[in-house]
Amino acid sequence: MTFPDVIVTLKFVRSNKGWELLPPLSTNAPYLIAVWDELIASHGAIAVGKMFPLPKTTNTTHSPLPNWEMLGVSNESVKVDVVSESGRKWTRIIT
Repeated sequence: MTFPDVIVTLKFVRSNKGWELLPPLSTNAPYLIAVWDELIASHGAIAVGKMFPLPKTTNTTHSPLPNWEMLGVSNESVKVDVVSESGRKWTRIIT
């Protein structure tokens, strides 16, 4: 989310005309509003729209129960929309 997106979305949400009745700003507006709502409801937000690399893992035993060992960072990542509660809560918004 870029700074201009935030400004336009805030103006849209704070409109006195009843934003629920207005046409969306863009196809991305429902997502941006949902991210904003999550930020407002969260405590201790530390990141917004962040990509986190996934660790490389391998099953080091032949047991049916996984025993994962970290081998570094893979080239895969996961996008997290809001990281809050000082890092304990990761939220992905799906609209």
